[in-house]
Amino acid sequence: SKLEAKRKGGPQNMKEVTVVIPFYNGNPYLSDALHTLAGDAMVERILIVVDQGSEEPIFKKNDLNVDVLHNTDPKIRGAGVCRSLGFASAKSQFVAFLDCDDLWHEDKLGTQIALMKTNDTAFSFLTYRHFDSGSREFAPVVPIGPFTQKNFYKKRFTIGCLTVVIDKQKVPSVPKVLIKRRNDYVMWDYVIKYCIENDLNWHGFNTKPLAFHRLHEASLTSSRMVSAIYYFKFLRNCGHNKLLSMHYFLHYLLYTLGTR
Repeated sequence: SKLEAKRKGGPQNMKEVTVVIPFYNGNPYLSDALHTLAGDAMVERILIVVDQGSEEPIFKKNDLNVDVLHNTDPKIRGAGVCRSLGFASAKSQFVAFLDCDDLWHEDKLGTQIALMKTNDTAFSFLTYRHFDSGSREFAPVVPIGPFTQKNFYKKRFTIGCLTVVIDKQKVPSVPKVLIKRRNDYVMWDYVIKYCIENDLNWHGFNTKPLAFHRLHEASLTSSRMVSAIYYFKFLRNCGHNKLLSMHYFLHYLLYTLGTR
């Protein structure tokens, strides 16, 4: 009970994170993603946001506090819109993002929230690792600073969507992003600008891999060539002219060459 926790000197309310999961016909993997959240003391609510035109998600509710929210507007579709709808619906202090085909380590949220509180951080991300159905070993993707907006554009560090947590008390809203790929980067660009303009801390934490991104044929990030094309579109979407976009894009190619 809260009274017992107070007497023991422990936290009175651990449940302070809403986990937003965009969903579009991802049933083969959704149960795995939810399984990694089961029993996590930090999770107040899991919000599965079903995109327009998708089938109803199938999952075993068990003891999870899972709600399903439908995007019913056929004019605005995609994972970026679903994340925005989920964020707007969240009532908890912290909002985390997990795609339905990705996984978390059991210590992910506890470690990240503790680091955010210690560093008074409004927006954070951390180390993750790719995995596939085979036995291939992937190096961890470690966010290494300095964390500046220019270095973000240059891809000097990677913000893995499955690792992001936002303090909604500090950043009250995020935009609806309509582009199909790199929509998460447009959202992070907005949040970084908001943090800079409002003198809020944002940070990447160098931890052990605490999140795991699944690579498969249906993944929107499975093709490097397609990813590169959409990264350039992302840069143009940020309002950069062609020359500056190409400048950042060349840095992107440099820092991603030979890496996953």
